[in-house]
Amino acid sequence: MLNLIKEDLVTFADIISSVVGLDVEIVDSNLFRIAGTGKLHSNISKSIKDQGQVCKTAINEKRRVIMKNPRHNQICMKCKKVNFCTDFFSLYTPILKDDSVIGVIGLVSSSEQSRQKVLSDLDSYCKFIDQIAETMSQKLREVISVKETTELLSIMQQIVNSETQSILILNSKDGITFANQNAIKELQLDKNHPGTKCSITSTQISYSNTDEYILNIAGKEKNVIGDIIQIQSENTKYSKAILFESFEKYIKRISQTYPESYHATGVLSIVGNSPVIKMLRAKTQKISKSTSPVLISGESGTGKEILARAIHAESNRHDEPFIAINCGAIPDALLESELFGYVEGAFTGASRKGNIGKFELAHKGTVFLDEISSMPLHLQVKILRVLQEFQVVRLGSSQVIDVDIRIIAASNDNVEELIEEKKFRADLYYRLNVIPFLIPPLRERVQDIKDLGNFFLHRYCDRFDKRDRVLPSRIINTLKKYPWPGNIRELENTIEYIANVMPDNGPVLQSHLPSYLKTKVVKANSTHSNNIDEILPLSILEQQSIQHAITHFGNSTEGKRKAAEALGISCSTLYRKLSSK
Repeated sequence: MLNLIKEDLVTFADIISSVVGLDVEIVDSNLFRIAGTGKLHSNISKSIKDQGQVCKTAINEKRRVIMKNPRHNQICMKCKKVNFCTDFFSLYTPILKDDSVIGVIGLVSSSEQSRQKVLSDLDSYCKFIDQIAETMSQKLREVISVKETTELLSIMQQIVNSETQSILILNSKDGITFANQNAIKELQLDKNHPGTKCSITSTQISYSNTDEYILNIAGKEKNVIGDIIQIQSENTKYSKAILFESFEKYIKRISQTYPESYHATGVLSIVGNSPVIKMLRAKTQKISKSTSPVLISGESGTGKEILARAIHAESNRHDEPFIAINCGAIPDALLESELFGYVEGAFTGASRKGNIGKFELAHKGTVFLDEISSMPLHLQVKILRVLQEFQVVRLGSSQVIDVDIRIIAASNDNVEELIEEKKFRADLYYRLNVIPFLIPPLRERVQDIKDLGNFFLHRYCDRFDKRDRVLPSRIINTLKKYPWPGNIRELENTIEYIANVMPDNGPVLQSHLPSYLKTKVVKANSTHSNNIDEILPLSILEQQSIQHAITHFGNSTEGKRKAAEALGISCSTLYRKLSSK
């Protein structure tokens, strides 16, 4: 530890020696000589264990040691060089730090004359050497404190530079005193940035307990989100600090908090092997790198959002946000604020801190506008402007904000008919319909039911911790005979039902199909009874008869009694068969 102030100790030793006319030695607690004068100058930085019995005693016993007659003292008897010692007198006192001995300092006389001089005023020499030891201890504490502070500042500097936020510290004249690495990179500051003036202007807009500011440095403006801290210091170099991140980074970070804002799996999510699905996958890959608008048409439940996510996942924007909004699920009065955002006081009921719109949240990414046909006409005009100018203005603000987004819209209505009925703007339709997609209903591509059914069964078997199964051909044939008015969404719900009612280890049986589906399949195929392929199992016919009886007599206890009587079975048998449906 004494090596931390070695240069100071060497200077101390030389000065003390010249003042008192004695040799001076300073040794650390491990008996390594740190400093020495005269004959003690040799072996500096080397161990003196073989000849350091006096030092060892002062260290071990934590006390001052006075040797008035070296070579004759009991302590000296343990020294290997006792017979070669030339000392006439020595005085050693411990150097303490926090009540621990870290070394000793000693005065050594090499002549009888200097010995007598010390002995004549021994008390003064003792007080003097004790004071020197305390001074050295105080010096060491100061050096250690400075070293620890320096290390702490170094650590804090590393933390500040590793902090994801950018940090600027300004002086009383708004000059930059300090900028961490993120701030230097974000603001593109050069190495001469200290002293550069930085003005900060509030936009009076707040989001989630943080505020928006405009930084102006050398005429360049930067919109940032952050907080200003007023620094309490007498030093005018440190007036205030701003902890911030760029508006773009803030938007990207916030967009990640939206459910599945980044979830997309490319064309692999488009399941099926029918010719039309193969064409959809090929077209998706072909247009994915474009930035042109896309309009996806198709009945409800055909997978329009899955296709939109696939286009996004295959594009250069795949690492950026995918923000989906259902235009038909949000009241007209709120839809505009959801899309464009708003500032404080924009309308009655608006949040005091404002809100960022979906277009801004999707910056660099993709916005999916589902059920675009339900959007009110007055808002369609604003959407058209976004598509043409790629600019948005928050409600209640006049600030124009540039956005880099790709818009994919979807509709389950015939938009051309809506245009004729004056319910949809033709100019917006033409701007959206640059790249059209039409997803046919499931009933027109029954070839995909096998792949889709097994895909969903695998998903729900895994989710319900059941043995993964494959749908038997008989089940698939039954599924193909159903018209699927709810398309893929209805098929997924059906497979989820099957996964719930099937045994943990399978297999999937006809009895595991929902009763309504079996009934409709029977009715749909009743006109084709002459076809051997259309003959259905007795279990389905039985369930159909039971359902018909319950419908006729009612679902009450009395109705079930009459139904059982009409079917020629007992009530207990009827209840058992109903519970196994």
